[in-house]
Amino acid sequence: WPLREGFDGFNREHPELAPTSRPETGLRGEPLIDPIAVYKNVAGWKNDPEAMGNSVTGGYVYRGKALPELVGSYVFGDWSGIQGQPQGRLFVARPAAAAGTDRWAVDLIRVGRPYGCVCAFGEDSAGELYVLTSGSTGLVAGGGKVWKLVPAPAPKS
Repeated sequence: WPLREGFDGFNREHPELAPTSRPETGLRGEPLIDPIAVYKNVAGWKNDPEAMGNSVTGGYVYRGKALPELVGSYVFGDWSGIQGQPQGRLFVARPAAAAGTDRWAVDLIRVGRPYGCVCAFGEDSAGELYVLTSGSTGLVAGGGKVWKLVPAPAPKS
């Protein structure tokens, strides 16, 4: 970016228009490397069920023990899945299962309760992950929280 948006070309003079081609080299002639994972932006793909967010918040490769199903996966977030509302989302990207592709699968992580806009991630010495959130979509003092990713409680019988 600003030459490509994910796997696709990007027209910075007219960002609302999808380019018909994508550049393979940068402004200095250097090769452009594809990302490992992408998802569609809800602002540009309003009626597309595959659109998942607005702005990626970088995360970590999970190396902890509490969530064994995530080991080796990239856990990241989106500032807010809905424009103007503090409804951030968490995602997991896993290496592609299909041979011949470098693209990772991206899945939404279901969380137990709303948690605000996803601002950042942290990792402790045991490899467990933390999500930093804000209850506001703007830059204001206060209202921030830190959440630890833990397994969901067992269903009550």
